[in-house]
Amino acid sequence: MFAKSGEESVVPVAMLGLQDQKNLFLGNKGEWKSTCIPAYVRRYPFILAADPSGNNFTVCIDESYSGFNTAKEGERLIDTEGEHGPLLKRSVEFLKEYQAHVQITLAFCKKLQDLDILESAQVNIETGDGQRLSMAGFLCINRQKFKELKAEDYAELVKLDYMDLIYAHFHSLTNLQALVEHLKGGKAKTKDAGGAKPKAKPKPKSH
Repeated sequence: MFAKSGEESVVPVAMLGLQDQKNLFLGNKGEWKSTCIPAYVRRYPFILAADPSGNNFTVCIDESYSGFNTAKEGERLIDTEGEHGPLLKRSVEFLKEYQAHVQITLAFCKKLQDLDILESAQVNIETGDGQRLSMAGFLCINRQKFKELKAEDYAELVKLDYMDLIYAHFHSLTNLQALVEHLKGGKAKTKDAGGAKPKAKPKPKSH
């Protein structure tokens, strides 16, 4: 799905649960239960910090990460010549790739906004014990508006490889059923302004 970031921007988001502060992809011991670990998580304990211009970046680390130590054990981040060690080189390259994809993603979201095909969505769920849950605050692509785009708009979406992303969004909505199945007897009645009809269906190592 998508969510607003600030007053003007939109970013893609993943729904990881149906209740506040409850992540259905985390086990009781904090283990990640999905085969896919988001790059946003995999980059940890490294991260890029942008300067005010947004064009230059500094590689930062989380010094509290237990994998870092001062006992001179493990692999050095900086070698004896003051250069990046192999692990840090790989991490920096991963961060560069990640940032490049961030820019591609922002451009994709901006295009959806320009085409005016994003609309507010809401998910209403009734659990087996009679509990009712409602989630809002996110956006979906309106299927009808998408169908009514001009031919030149479709051509541009194909040229930019955005069409695959749009259909991936539509398809992903069916995964709501997988979330509902975590709730005993859950049945989802989903309404969204985009016309999509879902079938109500860490500490990772750094690079």
